[in-house]
Amino acid sequence: MGRRARVGILVAIAALTACPLPLRATTRYIDRDAPERGPVDAVRIVGNRGIGENEILNALGQGPDDIKNAVRVMQGVLPYFRSVEWSVEKEGDRRVLLIDVVEHTELEGLTELSAAFNRVSGWAWGLRRDWWRRADIRSDPKGRFFAEARYAFGNDRWQHRYGAEARWFVRRRHEIVATALRQRWLAPRDIDVMPNNAEQTFLAMTYGADYRDYHERLGSELSVRAQTEDTRHTVTTRVVAERHVSMTTASGWSLFAPRGGSEANMPATPGRLRAITAEYEFDGRNGPVFTEGWAQSVAVERSLPGLGSDFAFTRVQSHTRAYFRFGDDFVNARLRVVLAGGDPPLQRQVVWGGSGSLRGYERHAFVGPNGWLTNVEYRRHFFSGTFGLVFADAARVWGAGLGSDTTAVHASVGYGILLENALRVRVARALRSGARARWHVRWARTF
Repeated sequence: MGRRARVGILVAIAALTACPLPLRATTRYIDRDAPERGPVDAVRIVGNRGIGENEILNALGQGPDDIKNAVRVMQGVLPYFRSVEWSVEKEGDRRVLLIDVVEHTELEGLTELSAAFNRVSGWAWGLRRDWWRRADIRSDPKGRFFAEARYAFGNDRWQHRYGAEARWFVRRRHEIVATALRQRWLAPRDIDVMPNNAEQTFLAMTYGADYRDYHERLGSELSVRAQTEDTRHTVTTRVVAERHVSMTTASGWSLFAPRGGSEANMPATPGRLRAITAEYEFDGRNGPVFTEGWAQSVAVERSLPGLGSDFAFTRVQSHTRAYFRFGDDFVNARLRVVLAGGDPPLQRQVVWGGSGSLRGYERHAFVGPNGWLTNVEYRRHFFSGTFGLVFADAARVWGAGLGSDTTAVHASVGYGILLENALRVRVARALRSGARARWHVRWARTF
């Protein structure tokens, strides 16, 4: 064999090793929903324009033999498609995996239904529209415009918000996002009490158990957020110029409790609020389900008459959450501290009591500008995703407020069960004479 022939063979082998032929990878793909039909004989890609067929096949080859999961891996490696559909077609004696992709375009939009149900709006229905633009198919959007409007049937009122967002250093080590918006929108008072919007709507609609308090925000907001690529560190600066309006209960209806909830919505102090807020968040948790690690946030809000505000106060809030694992058992804990100087409005004061804070007390039990709250919960593993729960809560509020006793430390203890790591049924009782047990059924973890 001549020297040129040997060199040609070596070059051919190297080329085949570096760029494997797509057909070699096609015969291993199996539809796990119909495994008896065996692997497919070939793969065909349709709909692609900017992304090459070999690039798609190589990304597909990074996944498992299962077609469905291989396509998911391909979408993760190549996030350039608006939609991906697949099917196995017969072509004579051959079975062909047909993957139909729709690539992103430079200018795109998305329209979604906007719906909510709560005690102050009743049903609120509307639409949300987003627009964004890319420099090319392989780039992420550098910004977007958004607009949302919905009609609240309970109080016969339109709610709306619209604005724009700009992004810098997308997919870099640090990302910066600036958002400006104008709104007349319903705001929950304390999102930590009920962090899950779907759960809030479900409980309010079915049992009238709306744990949130609301006020209406009318005005503008400008925020700048800087975040690391792994989202562990986030710094946000926010400027608001708005008015807050109290909302009264508009709907007591619920599906299984026709009279609905009996608790009124907390009022808001009327007036103009002009404030600047700086917040830092660290998230060192390893995941949302069997969580380990810890998270910390610190926020400072400053409102001054010199900014045109009707309120003069400085408010500092710290929120620490820690999660420990001992084999199959867990201990979760948190500490919230709020300190305020000046005269903050009611919507900037702490409210402890009820599900999400002091579980052995009624809602709105303790209100004031300053306070601390701690919760500790032990989860004992039984089987599968089922755990037994034992917990304790303690809190104190001080300063002028609506609560009856703002000097003592108040505590409650309880137990419960966690089913399939989702549904939480708990019973809590305050550590005071004559206290009665209170039931709480939740599916979202409150901390």
